[in-house]
Amino acid sequence: MNEVRFGIIGCGVIAPTHAAALDKIENARLVAVADIQEDKAKGFADKYEISSYYKEYNELLNNDEVDAVSICTPHYLHSPMAIDAARAGKHVIVEKPMAITMAEADEMIDECKKANVKLGAIFQHRFDPAAQCIKKAIEDGRLGQLVMGGSYTKWYRSNEYYDYGRSWRGILSKGAGGALINQAIHMVDLLRWFMGPVDAMSANISTLTHPIEAEDICVASIKFKNGALGTVEASVSTVPNMPEQLHISGTKGTVVIEGTKLARWDIEDENLKDMQALCFQDVRFQGKSYYGDSHPRQIEDFVLAILEDREPYIDGNKGKDALEVVLGIYESAREGKQVKFD
Repeated sequence: MNEVRFGIIGCGVIAPTHAAALDKIENARLVAVADIQEDKAKGFADKYEISSYYKEYNELLNNDEVDAVSICTPHYLHSPMAIDAARAGKHVIVEKPMAITMAEADEMIDECKKANVKLGAIFQHRFDPAAQCIKKAIEDGRLGQLVMGGSYTKWYRSNEYYDYGRSWRGILSKGAGGALINQAIHMVDLLRWFMGPVDAMSANISTLTHPIEAEDICVASIKFKNGALGTVEASVSTVPNMPEQLHISGTKGTVVIEGTKLARWDIEDENLKDMQALCFQDVRFQGKSYYGDSHPRQIEDFVLAILEDREPYIDGNKGKDALEVVLGIYESAREGKQVKFD
């Protein structure tokens, strides 16, 4: 194989980001799309000049020209669609969260392993140059012993965001949650990636400004297994909409991400300007500002993982990291007690 042919399942908000990435990635090509609204699938196919479009995603899975699928559907559909794709012999890359329970995530991993297909979970911000710089600094010991980390996603979403043709959002059985699992999970993933496994957490969630079942505001306190402490704040009720932030502090310094950029780099004998210069932007890839341009980097890695027969940089097991934290926060808030991790 010298080319990976993709199908996209779900032609909603995030699908164009996957399509645009595939258009620019060498050795990848979009050949089919599926959406429950057939006119949407046809419009998407026309826009990206592909001939195969389907109303039923299983018809796409039966297309022998499709080697891999991008799953861009509502949360509750990720696991069953990924499992069906694996059983059809297709490689799978799935949008966040990869599933809405840990059992579903484990089943996805098992089914892909049985079928000998690759499974990737989208957490594109691990590919941001700023995040890569911080990860290397931590691994090199330049931050010293990690002592504190904070993830802050203070956004605003209108009521129309939940009721204008997107009825799954805010419904617990379909989204599993609200602001935390849908918006803040990206920063939670980076926090977990930088700080390491979680030991325990306590959390509170509320629904203050939207007529939905799920939370629109969340605050959690975390203890990591290395002894460091952390905070997660998530909101879609905050005015004005603010860039997300991530703070990481060690005994030798502190670094801060704002949006996808380095905002502070306070490490002895290093400076922000020099580090920002290392955090290039790949001119091939441009997307919506709040997605950054790292979706294509992750999808490109997934393509190469298939061609090189290796695991993707973010496989199913790594995709579970943030999900475990998010579900732990929900459990703590629901039960009104601290949740301990094994």
